[in-house]
Amino acid sequence: MTKSTADLTVDACPLCGCRSSIEVGSIPYAWIWAELERQLGLTTPAELRRRFTPAPEAELFACSTCGLEFFSPHNQGDAAFYAFLTSAKAGYYTNRRWEYSVAEKLLHDGDSLLDIGCGDGAFLKQVAGRVGRAVGVDQNPEGIRDLAEAGIEARCTDLAVFAAENAAGFNVVCAFQLLEHLPRVNAFAEAARRCVAPGGLLLVSVPNNDRPRLNPLDPLDCPPHHVSRWRPAQLREFARTFQFDLVDVVCERRRPRSLPGLLRSLGRRTSAHRRRGAVTSADALDGRSEPRAPSRRPTLSTRHLRNLMLGHTMILVARRPA
Repeated sequence: MTKSTADLTVDACPLCGCRSSIEVGSIPYAWIWAELERQLGLTTPAELRRRFTPAPEAELFACSTCGLEFFSPHNQGDAAFYAFLTSAKAGYYTNRRWEYSVAEKLLHDGDSLLDIGCGDGAFLKQVAGRVGRAVGVDQNPEGIRDLAEAGIEARCTDLAVFAAENAAGFNVVCAFQLLEHLPRVNAFAEAARRCVAPGGLLLVSVPNNDRPRLNPLDPLDCPPHHVSRWRPAQLREFARTFQFDLVDVVCERRRPRSLPGLLRSLGRRTSAHRRRGAVTSADALDGRSEPRAPSRRPTLSTRHLRNLMLGHTMILVARRPA
C-alpha cells in the first residue's frame, strides 16, 4: 500500500523530495542499539539513546518516484552522536577503503582535490603527495584537527559557506560514504557542484543496497547513522537531477575465494534474523508483508543470489559539463 505524508507523516525522500512512498520494512530500535553496542564494544549514553529513539521501530520506506529506500522519521545523528562513534574504543574511521583506490586512479598530477566529509582525512593523506592542492571539509572538529596536524589544508565549516568562497575551485571533488547520512541531499549536491570546475569530476561513494548482507541487522546501516539506502539506479538519478554528466557507476566486487564463507554466513545469519521476526526490505521485495516463519533450512532470495559477488560499496563518477 502506498503511504504518504498526508496520512502518516512520512518524511520526504532524501533524493527527489517525493512525499509518496511504500513501506518495505521495520526494525526495532532496541535491536539497533543492542547490535551497535555489541559490534563496537561501547555502551550508549542513556540521554543519547533517548534522543535518537523517536519510536519503537525504525520504519523503512521506498520512494514511489526514484526508488530510494529511506527511514522515516529520518532521525539523523548529530555531532554528539558522531563524537560517540568516533571515540577511540569505537574505532569508527578506517584508513583503507575500496573506493579510495578507485578515486586515486582518476587523479592526475597537479589536480586540485576537495574531500567533503573528510573525517580524519585518510584519503587526503593517501594522495596529498601527488596532487597540487588537497583540501578537506568536515564538521567534526576532531577529524579536522588531525588532518591539520598532518599538514593538509582543512576547514571545519558549513559546506555552503565554503562553496561560496571556492566556486569552481577544484577539478576533483569527492564525498565518500556521505549521502546515506543526509535527510536531504540537495544542499550537498548544489554546494559540491559549485565547487567543481567546469569539466571536473565529482566522485560519490555509498554502500550498495544490492549487496548480500552478512548481518541483516547492520546497526550502522540504520538510523541514527544511516537514513537512506542506495542502489546504482539512485546514483544515476542523482547525477541526472543535479545536472552532472554520468561517467560510470562502479560497484565493488568480492573475491571469488570468499564465496564459500559468504554463503555459510548468509545462511546462518539470515535464518537467525528471521527467527527473531523482523520484516526486512528483502522480504518486502520478495512480496512478503510478514516475516518468514522459522525454517530448518536457510534459504537465500533470488535477489541475494543474483548479487552474490557484490561488495559493500559503489562509487558514482560524474562530470560537471564544461
